[in-house]
Amino acid sequence: MSRKIEDLDPRCQDAARKTLDALTADDELRNSGVAGWLVVETRRELATQMAYFARGRMAPNHVRMMYDAAGLKQKLTDKETQTAITTTLKSKHLAGLAMDIVPIKADGKAWWDAPTRVWMRMATIAEGFGWESGVRWKDFPDYPHLQWRLS
Repeated sequence: MSRKIEDLDPRCQDAARKTLDALTADDELRNSGVAGWLVVETRRELATQMAYFARGRMAPNHVRMMYDAAGLKQKLTDKETQTAITTTLKSKHLAGLAMDIVPIKADGKAWWDAPTRVWMRMATIAEGFGWESGVRWKDFPDYPHLQWRLS
């Protein structure tokens, strides 16, 4: 698992940088309390994707085993092991064509529960740089997710 823009497919690296710059410079987002953006994940290994996919589909102890096998350090509660976070084993992250980002508040903490308007504004800006936003997915919204649609 990577957080580096350089680990994205070369076709979308420049757009990723420009997107993050535009999000950081946006007055509407700043006025909403966004101080910056954290890249949570870019390119992902298949073992990580499989561990994520196991959530909500396997017994808690088996999900934890998948996380351990993938080298993921996150300690999951039983509730988290039973909460699905992906619907696919074919994520665009595997090819370096997706990134997950989250707004940061002034105190430097990730703002996972930011208001919907913040995520929608992020989506609008990112789409202008060639990204598809998981915010707009009807069946399984994925607010932090951006995937390259120009590949």
